Amino acid sequence: MFGSRDRFRGLSISKVSPMAAAFLLFVFWSAIAAAREREIVVMASLWPPYEDPKLPGHGLAASIVSAALQRSGYRVEIEFHGWSRVLESARGGGSAVVAAAWRSPGRERYFLFSEPYLVNEIKFLKRRGTPFVYENLEDLKGLRIGVVYDYVYGPEFDRSQIFTRAPETHVVPNIMELLDGNIDLLVGDERTLRYELVRHFGKRRKELEFLPKPLSTRALYLAVSRAHPRAAAIVEGFNRGLAAIKADGTYRKLLRQSNEEIWKRSYLVDR
Repeated sequence: MFGSRDRFRGLSISKVSPMAAAFLLFVFWSAIAAAREREIVVMASLWPPYEDPKLPGHGLAASIVSAALQRSGYRVEIEFHGWSRVLESARGGGSAVVAAAWRSPGRERYFLFSEPYLVNEIKFLKRRGTPFVYENLEDLKGLRIGVVYDYVYGPEFDRSQIFTRAPETHVVPNIMELLDGNIDLLVGDERTLRYELVRHFGKRRKELEFLPKPLSTRALYLAVSRAHPRAAAIVEGFNRGLAAIKADGTYRKLLRQSNEEIWKRSYLVDR
């Protein structure tokens, strides 16, 4: 197909012209550069069941992000870091790609956001039998509420000064504080709270209950630092891949697997 091999017998590097050698080196390094451009390190924090190295696919959110990026031709590596470190990497000019983030005006200064790919329902958890109700922010006046450092819960809640925040690095210490009566309420994603209640608190979870009205419903996004040299391309590739895995049923399969492998072993059997 390419002609006789006899043409290449005896050919050595010394017989290749400088121009040809330069071209071959250009092609070689271009191929390496192109391959590296398709490699992405995605930062995740410990946020089960969405992000957890011990869960199938590193968790529901991580599995969706990986599938969408891979569909667009990227090779994905998930790295786990504390949430504050993830944010500081972008705020300090780092080229972070974050698997799961809520969108806020403040974060838009540092990140480009994808299309949303999951929805979180943010609810209050209280001790069973306590008389708290929630219809609007005024109902929270004077209360002490457990939150997680550097999380955004909604513009009005985040700006409000009528209640006291009790920040922790994770929801589990907040649950302990609530059970011990050191805070009045805690706020967080319902899936996460239910998962952690069954995972860590056994029968004591019966001492707690959710307020029925959510504080907010938050969309979940892939976020790419604006300092990343390929930020726009990664976001566009993710959006394209997300549409593809929704169209061919992969997205629905990942959600179903999450129910079968995670929820049924945790809180769904208790609902």
